[in-house]
Amino acid sequence: MIWYQNGTSIDSVTFTIPLAGEWFKLRNASFYKNGALENALPPAPLAFDNVDDDTSAILSIGNSGVVMSELGMVGVDNATQDDWRLTNYSRQLSKLDNLPSQISYVNSNKSFKTITLLSDMQTDTINVFIGNVTISNPSDINGSVRDAVLLVDGNITFADFPGNSDVFNNGGRSIALIVTGSINIHSDIDQINAILIGESVNFAFDIASGSTTPNPLKIVGNVISHQPVTKLKRERSDLERPSVFIVVSPKMYMDLWTKLSQITLRGRQIQ
Repeated sequence: MIWYQNGTSIDSVTFTIPLAGEWFKLRNASFYKNGALENALPPAPLAFDNVDDDTSAILSIGNSGVVMSELGMVGVDNATQDDWRLTNYSRQLSKLDNLPSQISYVNSNKSFKTITLLSDMQTDTINVFIGNVTISNPSDINGSVRDAVLLVDGNITFADFPGNSDVFNNGGRSIALIVTGSINIHSDIDQINAILIGESVNFAFDIASGSTTPNPLKIVGNVISHQPVTKLKRERSDLERPSVFIVVSPKMYMDLWTKLSQITLRGRQIQ
């Protein structure tokens, strides 16, 4: 900023406005947030990685739907390409409001397999696991398993994988993980390729509240949490890039729709 007196500049001061902090980005997604949606995008974002080909200052890029929140939106100047948004919206009750009932539904209406080890998980099957699950190595689930659902009556934890490449399901096979409890992701996990559905989601469970990790996270598939995610706990040193990038995969949903859907039967008595 430059001050002038009688047409002559007398002083100048440069203001540096810091970026707001951690933020997330979506692709091909509709989005609903319990409570208020606070996600301050920088005015000139940079790509998450070399696969991210859209650096628009838009929350949900690509073939996106509507961005909705129960209350207002803060920091979201452009929700989608056409700024499709809806605030003060309360969603109707859904399966997320009672995830344990999904196990009862599967027991009564679906073909499934009960397993006690992740290595027993089968392809093209709903696999039911009773208890908490820890995935400590990408190979814990056989690399040949595809078009499969893992339904966990408990919590699921992605621990720190050995080595430097912390990617789950690197081949991008169609897998959904549904848990009645929490989905806990270690801060060193870089990418998860799966549909994740849980009561709650912690993107960096090993990071204390109020602290952050500089490691970003990418999820290809989707992530759905009944409880709102209040903090990402991931904040890149370069705040012009998103700290969490969620890419919805329509192919995964198409491959798994018979296992993820519920059938409703209606009829009437005729005489």
